[in-house]
Amino acid sequence: MASIRLRCSSTATSVQPGSQVRSSTEYQGMPVEELILAAIVDAVFLRFRLRKLLTAKFGSTPRGSVFYGLTRSLQIRRWRMPRPKVARREYPS
Repeated sequence: MASIRLRCSSTATSVQPGSQVRSSTEYQGMPVEELILAAIVDAVFLRFRLRKLLTAKFGSTPRGSVFYGLTRSLQIRRWRMPRPKVARREYPS
């Protein structure tokens, strides 16, 4: 079979007829999907840990407090409203 030579910027790629050529945009989307998956896995583990800590401190978890903690943890600290009252790496008593 004859191969087709493609020239993209400075690199040449040989492609067999009938084979699939993947564009660079397919590979650019993968890190975003991995970040979303990592955030979901982190939220699942944080949910269990947060519920355990809230139960140990207050006796029971009020409805919505775990969700509030999860959403606060996913936000960028500088953009949180209301502003954090505790400095970084300091823990409230």
